[in-house]
Parts: sequence; C-alpha cells; structure tokens
Amino acid sequence: MNTLMFLESYCSTPLKDRPAIFGCPLDHTSTFRSGSDLAPNAIREASDSIETYSPLLDRDLVDLKFADLGDTLFFDKNLEGALNEIELFTTNVLTSGSKPLALGGEHTVTLPIIRALNNFFDDFVVIHLDAHTDLRHDYEGALLNHATVIRRIVELIGPDRLIQLGIRSGTRY
Repeated sequence: MNTLMFLESYCSTPLKDRPAIFGCPLDHTSTFRSGSDLAPNAIREASDSIETYSPLLDRDLVDLKFADLGDTLFFDKNLEGALNEIELFTTNVLTSGSKPLALGGEHTVTLPIIRALNNFFDDFVVIHLDAHTDLRHDYEGALLNHATVIRRIVELIGPDRLIQLGIRSGTRY
C-alpha cells in the first residue's frame, strides 16, 4: 500500500457507492518515452497542490468520502499477466460495491478495466480523451499495446459505445 494518498483520501478500503482510486503503474509497451509507471504517484503528489473548493458548486472535494486503495502490484511481470491482475483488482472493487477510478500507467491499462466493467454493466460508454485514436490493428507486430488498445476495446464493446475526443491524428488502416 502506498503511503501517499490522493487528496488525503478518506480511507484505504472500498466504500459502497463511493469512488475507489487505485494506481496501475504499468509501462510495458511505451515506445516514445518511458515513465508512465510513475504516473499514479505523480498524480497523488499533485493532488496535494490543488484547490479543492468550488465556489460555483459550493462543494469541497475533501468533504467527499472516497478511498485510495494504493497501486495494483504486478507479481506477473509479463504484459498479459499484469493486465489480468488489473482486471481482477477492478473486479474486486466492483464486487465491493465501490466505483473504480484508476490512475494509469500506459494506455493499455484501460483494456482490463473495460473487461471488468463489461462483466458488470452492458450499457456504459467509453469516453476516450487522447490526441491519437489508438485504433491500429497491430503495432510493431503486437496486437496489444498502447497504439492498439482502443481497437481491442471496440472489439469487446462495439463502436457505438465509444466516444473519442481530442483526436488530432491516427492511421488510415
């Protein structure tokens, strides 16, 4: 369990009907720049610096109860094993009645989270915020990586349940 917690979260065990934050420090398929495995704690660290009160809503994030469950621990060092561990972690959060809020890691962490959600719900929509489509069939000979993850998600849930925002480039194929 990490000692650094998001916004000094309420607790480290899942709360029914409340967000459960967890990190997915994965950096297996990055090709441009490594370091995405450091993102979960970087996000937690940055949360200490944000102002939590909204005068417009007259609400403060620190008044809301949520848990920070720490990071998934990758006992299996290969990609598929790590993704299976993320899916199991997400499934356990959902089974507890909590709402998963994952901090990545590389884009590939999205697939096991969607797999777990798809086992619980059949009507959710994925909103993908990115500059790239990540819809390649394969990239550098691999079917599963950061550049193909949205393609694998669409194959699982269908194109009608995907909304992509911020896209500036992709591939024709």
